[in-house]
Amino acid sequence: MDGYALNDIPRSGVENMALDQRLLEVAAAEQCVLLRVYRWSEPTLSLGYFQPYVQRLTHSHSSDLPVVRRATGGGAIVHHYDWTYCIALPEQLSIGNATPRSGVNLGASQPLYDCLHDSVIEWLSTRGITARKWTNDCSVDSPSQPVAKQHRFLCFERRSCGDIVVGDHKVMGSAQRRGRGALLQHGSLLLATSPYAPSLQGLSPTTDLTCQSLLGRFDSPDGSWENLAASFFDHLCHTLSAATGVDLRRVAAIDQTPCPWHWPVSTQFADPQWTHRV
Repeated sequence: MDGYALNDIPRSGVENMALDQRLLEVAAAEQCVLLRVYRWSEPTLSLGYFQPYVQRLTHSHSSDLPVVRRATGGGAIVHHYDWTYCIALPEQLSIGNATPRSGVNLGASQPLYDCLHDSVIEWLSTRGITARKWTNDCSVDSPSQPVAKQHRFLCFERRSCGDIVVGDHKVMGSAQRRGRGALLQHGSLLLATSPYAPSLQGLSPTTDLTCQSLLGRFDSPDGSWENLAASFFDHLCHTLSAATGVDLRRVAAIDQTPCPWHWPVSTQFADPQWTHRV
């Protein structure tokens, strides 16, 4: 089975979500494994699949941001100071020692969650940051708010088993969607506080990633932002290859994968009726 890994260019919210969807379809059609790590060309708010659009009115800090709706569930994410990843793989491919599924099945693939989140915790530890997965019996709780935590607007103010926390702060969450014959998982590692989501700290409380405060949080022998991002990408590549038994070939552009991509395309993610539904 073929596998491809791309450290992608920044794209708009609509294009990022449309491309994730396309990778899900290609994984099923071509029976291949795809990994994409990406950024956002401008600060963007993504709503969870089931999240009513009207809820964004409750969060004034992100009110001026463009909005896109994800194909996966969960709370809203302010994509500003984060690294986002997407994995698409065939339904019947096993992860680690897990038994592969047959046919189209609903429900989450816990082995893929665990594999990726354990890997990120390991990568953070190599950079001098102690992280762990949240469980229901953890002492860590969501920030104090009068709204039940499962209904809070922002994803990073919620907690689900397996989320990555550093101290009292959630720094990574992931979500999945199954298509016909394939599985999509994407998630975000929150690097620092954004002025569009000032209640969230992530890995660093800085609001200016041009300064050295976040790099200073990392024990970084390579000492540059670009090298840190490349190290994160390489670590995910090694993790997914080991978990699936598929060698991932690193490519420089999306057109070097089996996914032909010519933007713009007709997509539901650009449809106001899809994004604004209540």
